[in-house]
Amino acid sequence: MYTLPKLLGGQYVLTSVRKDLPECVVFAATQKDLRREVLVVSLKPACCTLEGKARFVAAARAQSLCRHSFVSAPLELFEADGAWHLARERWSGTPLDVLMANGRLLSPMQCCVLLREICHLVITLDAMRLASIRLEPDEVYLRGDGSFRFDNPAVCGSRTQAMREQALKAAGSWVLHLVDMSREYSKRTESLALRMVQTQASSALTAVNFSEEVSILQYQMGFTGAASSKIAPKT
Repeated sequence: MYTLPKLLGGQYVLTSVRKDLPECVVFAATQKDLRREVLVVSLKPACCTLEGKARFVAAARAQSLCRHSFVSAPLELFEADGAWHLARERWSGTPLDVLMANGRLLSPMQCCVLLREICHLVITLDAMRLASIRLEPDEVYLRGDGSFRFDNPAVCGSRTQAMREQALKAAGSWVLHLVDMSREYSKRTESLALRMVQTQASSALTAVNFSEEVSILQYQMGFTGAASSKIAPKT
């Protein structure tokens, strides 16, 4: 369906399709001048109506307001080949869906890192009053240093309680799939993740409270030698 590689806008070499969505296609690409790996989100021709273009541009502007160091930043909004495109940062690392598919597990400490970083992202989105969509496991990346990075979830619109809830519920569900239950503190980590899955996040303080709980658990792990962040082997 897509002829690749393809040069777009004289600057971006599209190399592969990362996602084919109803309105957009997400390409892995390389920015020629900077030799930088990026993602290019392209509005599909069938969606290039006045309304579709306005929605696409508004979403790009919302993402530019999501100033969080762990979230991919938009780099350039441009028009080429009769359509709108958004270039944004492309993270290195292993997506969560790949870890899950390969049966890999994370230590309780590493799971707490993931939960805490999601809480901080939710706090940022709440503070900025930015609408957001639910992140999928293939949009969350475990990096070599043990930290996590996220694709940009911001969209145009008004922020709602449901958006906060879905982010916390998603993070909890990922940890329930990934936590290594043979490790110390796994039960407490599982219990915390389960409460996140079941949360009714009516207050913006919900993410703050969960973040504090995670921090306390991490602190306790650090004093018991349970702080390993290595990925457990496939069982």
